[in-house]
Amino acid sequence: MNPRQSDVRIRTPEREYNVGDPELRENLSRAAGEEIKLLQVGRGAFDLMPVSIISTATMGLLDAHFGSAIDIRRFRQNILIDTPDGQAHRETNWVGGTLVFGNGPNPVKLRVNVPIDRCVMITIDPETGARNPALLRGVVEDFKNEIGVRCATDAPGEISVGDAVHLLRS
Repeated sequence: MNPRQSDVRIRTPEREYNVGDPELRENLSRAAGEEIKLLQVGRGAFDLMPVSIISTATMGLLDAHFGSAIDIRRFRQNILIDTPDGQAHRETNWVGGTLVFGNGPNPVKLRVNVPIDRCVMITIDPETGARNPALLRGVVEDFKNEIGVRCATDAPGEISVGDAVHLLRS
């Protein structure tokens, strides 16, 4: 589903509203003492930017494709998830699902919205600054230019190294 068209619900102590409900805006404006406008962000927000995730399966496929280890820093991801090897475990297969981090009572949840189309930035070696145009060419031709996914925060919290990660399908 397109994030701009997805149902966004706001829960207050009194009741639950759809983000477009005029009554919600009126109640918020009255409480704030000034006019409030609400905006549904189409790609989610986490500190005003989406969260980017890559799996170790994708990194392994890239390494095998190019015949050497690719520095993951080229992709500027926020989170690396350790997965089994192979195409079936690529993060691009998770689009439409929700990743749940940890096993506690209030786990972090990230909605997987879209694959990340890569640009020329991945051609720049983060250590030396040297460019490798073949990297982008290979990603475009052999990976449909999709490395990593953009996610929106459904339930905020802390994520720690080693947390279990579960995929919930819609």
